[in-house]
Amino acid sequence: MKIQSLFLVAVVLLSGCAGSSKKDKIAPEVSAYEKPKDSSIRLEGVEFPYCLWYNPEQWILFDSPFDAGQDVSEWTLVLIDLQEQVSIGKDVEKKAFAKTYAYKEKNVSREAYKDFVQSKVLGQDKESLIMFKDLGSEERLVNHIKVSSWTFEIQYQNIDPITVFLYFYSDNDGSVAITTFTPSKKWKENKKEMEELLNGFCLMQP
Repeated sequence: MKIQSLFLVAVVLLSGCAGSSKKDKIAPEVSAYEKPKDSSIRLEGVEFPYCLWYNPEQWILFDSPFDAGQDVSEWTLVLIDLQEQVSIGKDVEKKAFAKTYAYKEKNVSREAYKDFVQSKVLGQDKESLIMFKDLGSEERLVNHIKVSSWTFEIQYQNIDPITVFLYFYSDNDGSVAITTFTPSKKWKENKKEMEELLNGFCLMQP
């Protein structure tokens, strides 16, 4: 099982998924998050009007060796300290990555997105799938924008478990997923930097 397949499983959207309007009310218990002050460089979406602020002392832009015809990610970043410890293309299991994906599907609900990802996981490389564990999801208010946060763990034969931590947003213009992932054994170590990157998500003003 290639890690590229994990990218595809985690972020691909199907047309026809059930939708929910961006006008849904924010529940009082929703936690609020803001862009870290050290996130000083902004990436802009191509197919969807989003942006992502990141800390150049933590993350660098990276041409992923896993990109393929079906992998339509717009941006790929890698955690700098891990990047310096291993050679590009080798010992990938020791790295932490982030990828951004934009799609034309509109008003896709959190549950519809989760259902699709899980059905995709169970239907793709089913024989090599060892474990898929939903670690929880919630709504968050990130830079005054309601997003869906989701964490899950997955393992296939011949690779160590990988933890995926992502934000998903969808409205009348389309959908976007900001996805971070790391070996599960590095999850506690890398979670802070992964969450800070996710909290750099914003929408571009018209």
